Amino acid sequence: MRACYPLKKLQEKATIEEVYVRGDTHWNHRGAFYGYQDMMKSAGIEAIGEQELEFSEIEIDGDLTSKLGKRTTTVRAKIRHPNFKCIENNNIPNIGHRIVFENSNKALPSCVLLRDSFSTYLLEIYAQTFRRVACLWQPNLDYRVIDAEKPDFVLSQQAERFLISCPNDLTGKSNAEYVADKRAASA
Repeated sequence: MRACYPLKKLQEKATIEEVYVRGDTHWNHRGAFYGYQDMMKSAGIEAIGEQELEFSEIEIDGDLTSKLGKRTTTVRAKIRHPNFKCIENNNIPNIGHRIVFENSNKALPSCVLLRDSFSTYLLEIYAQTFRRVACLWQPNLDYRVIDAEKPDFVLSQQAERFLISCPNDLTGKSNAEYVADKRAASA
């Protein structure tokens, strides 16, 4: 198990450009991309290059500015020539969300990504990086999914603010349990 904490890189980049969304608690696409680069380097995975991305400015409802009835601007990245498609999306909001991408480049490794909202801006970047990536919005390992996917890599990207309670990989809920709980709550 390796840990990657991209704080130094984000601090360095923040001196020359914005890496977080103003009026939001999340990094912007540039900050997310720098975190992704560090994570790939730490895991020994070849990252896509910045030249594969096209950056533009967009207006969004920041999670903080929206509480004031305002909007904010941020940088958005799009893959210039995507080689992937979404083959599954359960459309469950937040914890329990499962989305799977497959890439036409079958020489790439596969991955299961355990994530939170900080990975939302990175889903297409991961889809471009791996031949198959199953992205699960949950803090703990789901051994059933890992056994079914048989990935080359299992990555977990979690914001430190959620580490108040350490995820329990042995007794934590499976993705199916998170989904069942969400569906039962909305019924």
